[in-house]
Parts: sequence; structure tokens; C-alpha cells
Amino acid sequence: MKGTPAMDAARKQRIKESFKTITQHEEALTDLVYKKLFSLCPHARAMFPEDMTTHKMQMSVALGLIVKSLENFATVEEHLMEMGGEHADSGVKPDYYPIMSDALLSAMATVSGPAWTPQIEEDWTIAINTIISSMLKGTSDSDQAREAA
Repeated sequence: MKGTPAMDAARKQRIKESFKTITQHEEALTDLVYKKLFSLCPHARAMFPEDMTTHKMQMSVALGLIVKSLENFATVEEHLMEMGGEHADSGVKPDYYPIMSDALLSAMATVSGPAWTPQIEEDWTIAINTIISSMLKGTSDSDQAREAA
């Protein structure tokens, strides 16, 4: 995103280290993310399946892949763009992304406990904003494809 601080080596390392703590509480993380999301945006619940097991697993896998790809973000950017297009096709609007970001950051802070610092929050905020930016590029592509159809 324009004006977003760089993902320098120190930031990437802090994200990787904090992710080790976060993944120790993977189930709690995904439970908290969606609980917070649905409290912030109740109408979003209808966009998800009743049984969230698979969806939560997919979210965990995607986060892990992104963290592993921090050194070469370009390797996942196309996939993120595709995900953005898929999300747009299922009714996810661009203004939902900050709500999900808030839910994710809140859940990460909760499961991290005292290991969650202002610096770690800033690092993750920058990473999530980078992910959102890539996903939103995919929504533009999806909009253009729908218009052409």
C-alpha cells in the first residue's frame, strides 16, 4: 500500500518469531478471529458456512504460507490476488478488509499475551496491509472479468 513502511529484515524476523507463539494457539486464534469478525460485522456471518472447521484450517494454512514467504513475497502475491478475486465473487467488499484486519490483530494480541508488543502489532499491521493490498488487486481483476462477461 502506498505510504506503508517497508518490510525490512528486522520486521520480517519479528513477524516470524511472533508467529511461533501465535501458532501454539492456532485453534484459539481462528476461533477468536471469527468471533470478533462476526461481532464487528454481524451480517458477514451469512457469507460463511455453518461449519467453519475447513475455513479456519484454510486461514491457518494461508497465514503460515505468507509468513514462510516473507523473504520472497512475490511467490504468494499472485495467489493472494486470486483469493481477492474469489472473495469479491462471493460478495466480500473492499471495506470488509479493515474489519477482518482488526479481528485478526485482536485475536493475535489475545493469543500472544505479553509477547504482543506495540512493535509486533505495527509489524503485523504492515504485513496485513500488504496482504490486503495484494488481495484488493485481485478484486479489480475480478470486477473487470465480470464486466467483460
